[in-house]
Amino acid sequence: DVLKSLWALAVDHEWQIQSGIRFMLVSIFMASNGYVRELITKLNAFSWDASFAAWDRAVHFGQNPWELLMPVFGGVWPTAILNYAYHGWFFAILFSVLLACFLKKRDGGTDTFLVAFVLCFALGGNLMATVFSSAGPVYFERLGLGEDFAPQMAHLAMIDEIRRLPALDVQNGLWNAYELSGGRAAVTAMPSMHVASSVLMALFAFRHSRWLGRVMTAFALTIMVGSVHLAWHYAIDGYVGAAVAIFAWWLARWLTVRPA
Repeated sequence: DVLKSLWALAVDHEWQIQSGIRFMLVSIFMASNGYVRELITKLNAFSWDASFAAWDRAVHFGQNPWELLMPVFGGVWPTAILNYAYHGWFFAILFSVLLACFLKKRDGGTDTFLVAFVLCFALGGNLMATVFSSAGPVYFERLGLGEDFAPQMAHLAMIDEIRRLPALDVQNGLWNAYELSGGRAAVTAMPSMHVASSVLMALFAFRHSRWLGRVMTAFALTIMVGSVHLAWHYAIDGYVGAAVAIFAWWLARWLTVRPA
């Protein structure tokens, strides 16, 4: 049966062409999206970080969200696990896109995911990121906005001495690229596209099975916590990212499922 299925795919040239075109179009879009993200600070300099930090405290009863997370996730291993999960996001989203492009059985959920993916990164990763240009807590002090997040970064640096945190290397690398390029690097915080795309993956997973949807929902929550704990994002970045994903999914479903 497996060999018959593989042979059927090998001779199904229509499926091969359609899947290849889908993947090519998504690849071109992501390359263009990445290029635009590098231009964001040229179009609109960082100007929202202080506001987002203040809104975070207002929403979380006067405390910074990272302070609320520290008693639970402040240990070496919880922080390391969040770091590995955050970097594992890349492989999860790549697999999801490949699955949506090459899945033999086409249905509303598969096409909805691809359209929602494009909408999400266009609206959130480009448009909103430009309008609400911000760098994130990790760069708060480097922007001359104060030492609100200095204790958090000191704690992460302490953990890095015990158990290496690749996130810190990536953060320093991005900032060095930003400075060396004269302000041209993909440093954006609002909204969190890690959270947005993780929510999309969870919605996509629910189209296939309930247990898989629950697993991906847990993954999305892990990414949300990691984005704050590792100082990549303000919590509000994640909340808005999730809202963007849900809106993109709703709009994509309307576009792909409605009668012709």
